[in-house]
Amino acid sequence: MAKGIGAATSANSHVGYKRVPLDPRMLRALITLHDRYGYKLKISEFVGGVHGKNSRHYRGLSFDANFINGIHVGSGAPHKKVMKLCTTLGATEVRGPGDPNHNTHIHCAWK
Repeated sequence: MAKGIGAATSANSHVGYKRVPLDPRMLRALITLHDRYGYKLKISEFVGGVHGKNSRHYRGLSFDANFINGIHVGSGAPHKKVMKLCTTLGATEVRGPGDPNHNTHIHCAWK
């Protein structure tokens, strides 16, 4: 990704294997979450994995994070604060514990 070739989707995903550029707005939001707010996120997915057929993951527009500051999401991590900040930083689709299939991670996506 650092060399500008894009992140790799999973061969068994709905879109097969391909390289996808990551959206700069999403990347800026991740940097802001860290630099301005002090959150250390462990990103579990950018474009890899298997998601819904029209998932924004496959277009490089979203991330999933399963740890925040070393604490697993769903086990006391401050996920609600990070989710709210993602919305403030432009995410239009934000899910986490309490949403179907998101009890162990947060999902933040841009249009």
